[in-house]
Amino acid sequence: VGVAFVQAWRNFKMGTMNKDNEDAYKVIKDIEHIFDFSNLDINPSASVDTLKLLINGKSYFLSEVGSGISQFILVLANAAMKKPSYILIDEPELNLHPSLQLDFLTTLGSYASEGVLFATHSIGLARSSANKIYSIHLIDGEKRKISEFEATQNLVEFLGELNFSGYRELGFDKILLVE
Repeated sequence: VGVAFVQAWRNFKMGTMNKDNEDAYKVIKDIEHIFDFSNLDINPSASVDTLKLLINGKSYFLSEVGSGISQFILVLANAAMKKPSYILIDEPELNLHPSLQLDFLTTLGSYASEGVLFATHSIGLARSSANKIYSIHLIDGEKRKISEFEATQNLVEFLGELNFSGYRELGFDKILLVE
């Protein structure tokens, strides 16, 4: 989180545009909800080079609370400030506890006027959040074919494309498919 972002957040939260101030409040409330805080506030530091967070009545510099909350602040605040039609994100589930994945993706989608397009290795996340699911298959080592997920017939090949074989090195030799 650099000076440019902190200054942009300051202007967004405390500037002259009422709608921006309200959108900044929404970002704070969304993060408060996702992390189950009873109270959260996000402000620029006095030196305007980092953020100060007030979490449940205790004050922290952004560097004191870890990268997870920093990532949420950066992603949601940028989405709120830019007001995109679509948000494209690769593997939104990475580094997130499974209980936060769907909440994060749904919250992120609330900042896009049209929707979110995301690529994932998590079929469960895709099924629980997506209107349409596509799978991408490698053909002849070069070409790729996109098809609707329901049309995927060879699950063994599809698991290979999801890099399931990489887990064998970690000691896994079976997979449980659950519907």
